[in-house]
Amino acid sequence: MSSRTPYSLTDVATLIGYEAVPGVVATNGKWIAYGTNSFQPNQGMIKNTENRGNRQSGTRVPDVRNPGGNLTWHQNDKTMPIGWYAALGAISAGGIAPQAAPVAILQAAAGIITNGAHSYKYVVTDAAAGTRGSDASNIVTTDTATHGQVTVTRAGVLPIGSTWALYRTLVGDAAVWVEVPGASALAYNVVSFVDNIADGSLSGAWPVSFTASDTEQVITIANTLPTFSIESKHPYLGDAAEYYVALGCVVNKATISVKSSGWFDMNLDFLCNSFGEPTTPSFDTSPDDWRGGEKIHHALAEVAKVKLDGSEFGKFLDMSFVHTNNLNTEDTPVGYKGDHQSHAPMEAETNFTANIVVTAPTDRAITRDVDTLHTLSIQWDYPTSPHFLKVDVAGISFDPSAPSITGPGIAKLAANGFASQPDGGQQITVTSNNGQLLTAYTT
Repeated sequence: MSSRTPYSLTDVATLIGYEAVPGVVATNGKWIAYGTNSFQPNQGMIKNTENRGNRQSGTRVPDVRNPGGNLTWHQNDKTMPIGWYAALGAISAGGIAPQAAPVAILQAAAGIITNGAHSYKYVVTDAAAGTRGSDASNIVTTDTATHGQVTVTRAGVLPIGSTWALYRTLVGDAAVWVEVPGASALAYNVVSFVDNIADGSLSGAWPVSFTASDTEQVITIANTLPTFSIESKHPYLGDAAEYYVALGCVVNKATISVKSSGWFDMNLDFLCNSFGEPTTPSFDTSPDDWRGGEKIHHALAEVAKVKLDGSEFGKFLDMSFVHTNNLNTEDTPVGYKGDHQSHAPMEAETNFTANIVVTAPTDRAITRDVDTLHTLSIQWDYPTSPHFLKVDVAGISFDPSAPSITGPGIAKLAANGFASQPDGGQQITVTSNNGQLLTAYTT
């Protein structure tokens, strides 16, 4: 028996690395514990059917090619973000990005804000209770008789599950901000608040410190997709040239399945720009070893780990998620022989199904409302606190034909639907806190 025959998949190394320039080999590789790597050159040949007077076919010439294949690997805290990022397209640092100053605008109306100069700040709290404060706004000078109210606006919609609290200085604009009553927990999609509160009614001091994590990533759907280099080792070749490298790899379809035990499986179907011949390792001979890492550890979701439209809802059983980028494989280039199509992403489709156990009658009643599209949020924890993975999917509906609650009052519901967002917001948002900085996925 040859000593080069592998005895486990750990011998057949697969690396994945983000490409700073699409189609140019990555410089930082991540060694992953994969289950399937079926990358192939996939070179097509055009069949010539001309009549040659016998049964021999005409000469065949290279057709367009779509090199690529499926890559399945066992997910842990380190690898989870790179898979979701490859599938959806956008990744940003932190559940709470640095917050710009709000804009304060005097209203030409009588009010009760104490006469004098004031400015504003706000504090964002995310779904994991992380906090981050904003810079100070412009200064406005109020007059209760003519300009006694102020509209304060912050830029952009926050991630689902986040809230923000508004603070104002007392008259004279001393650098002491106090919380504005009625604006202590404004919703993530609220971007402005009209302040009409006197100084004497303000209460709640500006936080001494903030807790937002620098190792949190937020992943959403983007118009363009990142590209990756994927290297696989074939130890049967018997020489140093035992590596194949695929460049410019883009996800065409992602399939994720999750069980209540916390087991994640992710399969990414890639199309690539090129598929290299056997060679010595072409990128990162000392890759980061991401085969190990934390596994999501709990079975049924704990209290408040499943939410519907921001409120606690049921317990998680299992989930299936299919995201299709519909890469273009029909725009054959001029002089196409042996070339590939653009692989440009077309309209993305996100299909989501989940089984959830509910016990409360009010939860059951919600699922009978077939005219309403819901936002379903599921959070899984890693053993190391406060590391977690959270998936928010908008546009979810339920099957109203499911039987009523029987027995001990426990029913299993099926949530399903194509993610959608009528107001133009994100259809799916994935938030990960795993101890890794953003640069681990973007360099």
